[in-house]
Amino acid sequence: MHQAILLFTLNFFDAGLTLFWTETGRATEANSIMQYFLDGGPSVFLLFKICIGLFAALCFYRWAHLPTAKLGLRLSIAVYLVIFAIHVGVGLVATGVTTWLGF
Repeated sequence: MHQAILLFTLNFFDAGLTLFWTETGRATEANSIMQYFLDGGPSVFLLFKICIGLFAALCFYRWAHLPTAKLGLRLSIAVYLVIFAIHVGVGLVATGVTTWLGF
């Protein structure tokens, strides 16, 4: 249960950070499918993103007893952690911290 909640939480933060970076013009959406929904407006993007994240978390929770679901959940969390690291990197570049650090 905790891992499914973590997955949904990471999805939620990804959505919020994506909206922040794209709305402020500091980044673009790399996923063309999500860009399609982002083109429909922030509320359309957020609704779709949250629904997909909730659906995935519920599926992983429902079939948590299956080895493939356990593996899929762990892989999904790992992917979101990488995405979160990318968001942090974008934040460092956008705020100029990387210049200050000499990167």
